[in-house]
Amino acid sequence: MKASKTYNSIADLLGDEGFLDWFHKKDDAQVLTWNKWMSENEEQAQLAKQAEQVLSVFTGLQTESVSSYQRSLSFERLVKKIISQEKEAIAVSY
Repeated sequence: MKASKTYNSIADLLGDEGFLDWFHKKDDAQVLTWNKWMSENEEQAQLAKQAEQVLSVFTGLQTESVSSYQRSLSFERLVKKIISQEKEAIAVSY
């Protein structure tokens, strides 16, 4: 992640490899970088928290008896809904 990076949506974060590494705690350097970034960027941290909650739900589904196809389909639907709601919120704010 670049220190100046700004994310506009949950979908942006879900598509970021560094964010996924932070979530799964795969890379200590990424964890430190993301934790610092979130502490310095309150608004972005709120968006990251929402993305973390989405990932937590789908990570929980992996332990249940839900097929990978069903998880994938549900995830795609959720991301589309999030993007749609974000577009509506932007349209309303104008």
